[in-house]
Amino acid sequence: MGNKDLSMKSYLKNNDRFADFVNVVLFNGEKIVSANSLVDVSTEKINQLTSSDPKFHSVQRDVLKQGVFKSNGEQIYCLFGIENQVTIDYAMPIRVMEYDVLSYKEQLRNNEAMVATKLECLENMSRKSRLMPIITIVFNLSKDNWNGPRTLHEMLITSNENILKYIPEYKLNLVSPHEMTDEEIEKFETSVRYLIECRKYAENKVKLKEIMDNNEIYSKLDRETAEVINLHMNMKLKYEENEEEINMCKAIDDMREDSRQEMLQKNIESMHINGFTIVAIAESLGEEIDKVAEVISAYRTKYGDNITKTCKALQDMKLEGIEVTLLNSIKNLVHKLSLSVEDAMRTLDIPEDKWDYYLDKLNQELL
Repeated sequence: MGNKDLSMKSYLKNNDRFADFVNVVLFNGEKIVSANSLVDVSTEKINQLTSSDPKFHSVQRDVLKQGVFKSNGEQIYCLFGIENQVTIDYAMPIRVMEYDVLSYKEQLRNNEAMVATKLECLENMSRKSRLMPIITIVFNLSKDNWNGPRTLHEMLITSNENILKYIPEYKLNLVSPHEMTDEEIEKFETSVRYLIECRKYAENKVKLKEIMDNNEIYSKLDRETAEVINLHMNMKLKYEENEEEINMCKAIDDMREDSRQEMLQKNIESMHINGFTIVAIAESLGEEIDKVAEVISAYRTKYGDNITKTCKALQDMKLEGIEVTLLNSIKNLVHKLSLSVEDAMRTLDIPEDKWDYYLDKLNQELL
């Protein structure tokens, strides 16, 4: 199981966050489910024994809690499940269907008060037995909007209504931050809001920075939320191990500066390998000479003589390429414009102290 899955399971096991999530997603922000009423339900592997296969088939939910659903003065016990998706699963309606069926069957197996008669079927189900309803929410944490099927009907080979009307739709209770309005996100009262907000705008760095700069909470975000955001949005933020509150704005600025410095270092090293001088590199990149010299010194210390040899070899190749180009240009000017070799070299701004060198090269080609 990946770190992202484990982090979200741990994060949403918190009753306050769980209740907040359920109330906004299912009940438009009304406090229908109380955090105090929530009790963890084991998500250990539920084993299903099929008649066609003697082997056990195992599935495991992400987060499952029992809570009290308050509606019209009635208190109803209910099971709420959240399935976190870091990638889009194109079989999700069937997966959720399986989770719910197995959870209902688990209720049957665990209810010792149920007594079956010969006339009654389905394990321990009696005529008066009742089960707790199960509501499963799919939380899309991928960087993309959900483009998979949202109902069982969408997975079938037909869209003929004369057939589909006899088949349950099994619609997903899907939460996809990309589809949520800012007004909907603002209804969250816990740090879940900032997780969803960051997921929605993670690919729009300008908008995300603007949101963080305009909300003081991001300057003192609780560590657990910051770590989940950091992991799921692949931000690579850095902060001290003992920090309980994270300044996300500063962390993002530091990340950007680290990225800039890393890119600068790669550019300096690349130009150094290709034979550019320290002064030329500094002027080209608009950096201080001392900074460029420091990077090159560290690079040579790391790679020793090998880099020096590589630099010289590449520089020789570069000079050889320039010489070939100049020689061809001299010959073209001589033949096409009827210039003398000296006039051609003068036209090409070749220093006079190099004339004998190029004359010698031309003579060698004529031999």
